[in-house]
Amino acid sequence: MFGLSTLTTSLIGGAILILIGTGAGAYGASIYYGGRIAQMERDTAIADKARATADLKQYTDIATQIQAAARDMLKGSGVLNGQMDTIAKDLENVHSKKPLPRDCKPTVDRVRNLSSAIAAANSAAGF
Repeated sequence: MFGLSTLTTSLIGGAILILIGTGAGAYGASIYYGGRIAQMERDTAIADKARATADLKQYTDIATQIQAAARDMLKGSGVLNGQMDTIAKDLENVHSKKPLPRDCKPTVDRVRNLSSAIAAANSAAGF
């Protein structure tokens, strides 16, 4: 065959077989690892979905708590609005009827009256 010796032909044939075997092995490995990568991507997608579902449930629970707190605040605001007018009038009366001079310090009675007004406002607000 083309004037090549038997040994040379055998070596060339062996090299070709090695190349074919290596190519087939590489192709098989690429299919195997492609499948492994696809499986990893599926596992990651499933984990991401589970994590997103848990986060969404937590968000929904917190939103429900905020909504309930807002509802409670609105229920209490009607009571507070009614008392705010009284508190505003009392404050206006203090300024108009008994204003403090600039260099005057409040007396014990005035501090007590202010403290009781603050306590009333705080109790009306629910503090």
